[in-house]
Amino acid sequence: MTRIRWRRRALILAVVAGAAVGCGDDRDLSPIPALRALRFETTTVAVGTTPQLAGSFSYLDGDADVSSLFIEVTTPTAQAQTVGPSPAENVAGHRSGTLAFTFTLNAGAAGAYALAVWVVDALGNESNHLAATITAQ
Repeated sequence: MTRIRWRRRALILAVVAGAAVGCGDDRDLSPIPALRALRFETTTVAVGTTPQLAGSFSYLDGDADVSSLFIEVTTPTAQAQTVGPSPAENVAGHRSGTLAFTFTLNAGAAGAYALAVWVVDALGNESNHLAATITAQ
């Protein structure tokens, strides 16, 4: 039986870019952020490693005040850890765009690592959560 010990530094999250893209007339966008199209560069990692993973998603936010990014990782042994808030850089003032981020995963056990990603805006409105799976083998 493999035992996983989580430490605050086991997951390191860094928001690295937020390239805004326009999307026509967005005056009627909701002030609550909405996320879609979560992507990761890789979805398979080696057991016993701590790889840095890169991901991105698209967002819409009617009042252009996305401020923080969160990631929750649930290990194959059902231990969960939420990392964040991390500042959502380069998105202030943009009602839509793509937010890119990196984080380090401690892949101490084989199996599926369930990820949930979401943002919170300056008023505390929480977006929908996007889900992904990273497999350690």
